[in-house]
Amino acid sequence: MRFYTEEQAAALSENMPAALKQDLTGKHGLITEHYPSSASAFEREIYIGLGKAEEVKLSKLKSAASLAVSQASSLKLKSVTLEVPKLKSISVESASSAIASAIVKSCYRFDRYITDENRKSAPVDDVALQVPE
Repeated sequence: MRFYTEEQAAALSENMPAALKQDLTGKHGLITEHYPSSASAFEREIYIGLGKAEEVKLSKLKSAASLAVSQASSLKLKSVTLEVPKLKSISVESASSAIASAIVKSCYRFDRYITDENRKSAPVDDVALQVPE
């Protein structure tokens, strides 16, 4: 899963199909799925918009990370890798900490009293952060 800003959207969509290019706008909270070619290490890539680069704050990053985990859970994914974005306004350390905090909170489920197994959400068992150099 990748987080990206409106400014990064054009660079991301260079090698993608035309239909996907239109969907990658970078608008905050916009989730776009892409099934890459067989040469990719991942079976599916999910892009989460952060909005305009100068407006990205830790709170927006946390809400985007929470959306990412919710999306992974709704897709019944057991393992997810989140790529920590490089942002001018937030250090990589702060971004990593904010994303990790949001992941922990989003993975919590209180479903002890839900007896219908179909109503229980699927937990994401393994979340990894990929930090840029």
